[in-house]
Amino acid sequence: MSDYIKSIEEQIEELLKSDSDSVVDLVVQAQNFKELFEAKELSFDEYKELLVDLENTKVVEAAAGELEVRTKLNGLISTLISVGSLVV
Repeated sequence: MSDYIKSIEEQIEELLKSDSDSVVDLVVQAQNFKELFEAKELSFDEYKELLVDLENTKVVEAAAGELEVRTKLNGLISTLISVGSLVV
């Protein structure tokens, strides 16, 4: 699981360097959900639902006009869900 965590941190760090404020805001929101889940303030189902909603939101489309950035955002969210499922 440590490889997943390293991957998540690397993805977050890279996306936080984005020139798009919307992308940075989405990454910060995903980080907040991750912290709430790790603190057991969210169940896995709630966590997954919030991340899926974040992934599907139109803001992601608007914020990530570039395919590369959109792919990275979707990859981060998918990784967060995968790691969360391992914890449950």
